[in-house]
Amino acid sequence: MGSADSPGTVDGGSVGEDDPDRHGNEATEIDLLGSVTAFSRVTFSDLLTIVWVSVLFAVLSLPLVTLGAAMLAAVETLTAVITGEGRGGPTTERERIRLFAGSFRRNLSQGLPYSVVTVLVVATMLFYILTASADETGVLFFGALVGLYAVVICFAWLLRAGSITIRSTQSVGFVDAAHEAAYQAFNYPWYAAIQLITVGVILLVAFVVPPAYVLVVPGLLVVLDVVTFEESHGEGAMTIVRAYRGEFEE
Repeated sequence: MGSADSPGTVDGGSVGEDDPDRHGNEATEIDLLGSVTAFSRVTFSDLLTIVWVSVLFAVLSLPLVTLGAAMLAAVETLTAVITGEGRGGPTTERERIRLFAGSFRRNLSQGLPYSVVTVLVVATMLFYILTASADETGVLFFGALVGLYAVVICFAWLLRAGSITIRSTQSVGFVDAAHEAAYQAFNYPWYAAIQLITVGVILLVAFVVPPAYVLVVPGLLVVLDVVTFEESHGEGAMTIVRAYRGEFEE
């Protein structure tokens, strides 16, 4: 869980508390182009970090029960890297790896619900896919298709819950974080829909090159969540862009 002095931690009281001056009008406040620019800039500048975060996530998730801890560690690391750019965040790969390792150890118990939900959703999807392939029935095929959509929604939802948990200055349980993640999505429905589509596209493209699921997909999904969180509930995606351009003065 994030602490008050952790890079990328939300300052103030409750989780997900919006700044009314920044988010007074959803239609005019959300900068989609700024979000795309920030995502592209971070991916280009921190590709090495994205790769090793993805690999560590994949390796540490193999026992399944540690999948949630690996997810929270990835979220905390990339949140600190992205929001800390130009503001005292971890700059060397050694610092970032140390941050990931420490976060993984701290979140072994807190990450268990994330592991359980992910395994249940993926296992259900695989069951329907395998059954539909064997029986060739329309109903089961429809169930498999719904399962695929559920996996996309699950990943995006859990990553946002993880971001809320990591950024909060207060102790946040899984249920509260998951509830807040859903609330944020409904608060900006079209922006959340675009995020889900992007997650689906990343997973689909990686299907063509399977090693990408280990090498870049986990890190890219986390970067996407960090950027969209900053745009909808933080200082804005363009703040990230300016920081990466060296325009932000610490």
